[in-house]
Amino acid sequence: MFMDDRKEHKMEALCKELSCPVCLDLFTPPVIELPCGHNYCKKCLKETVVAQKSTEPNQKFPCPMCRKAFALDQKGINGMKRNVC
Repeated sequence: MFMDDRKEHKMEALCKELSCPVCLDLFTPPVIELPCGHNYCKKCLKETVVAQKSTEPNQKFPCPMCRKAFALDQKGINGMKRNVC
């Protein structure tokens, strides 16, 4: 039974690692990686940026996890790095 608990704990950790911190579901591709290393579903990040009224180029928005601020380039969310791992 101890082994089952460890497997369950590992599975929970894996699910957490593969879940978007905004919607709390498994990532929906495409996944965007911010320069701080946090990952989000593109849809969730876009909704967050729009809600913060930070959609204009060079306007900064905070990472929903660590609050570090980042600016969008001319391409907006589409110009951000995709996590393909």
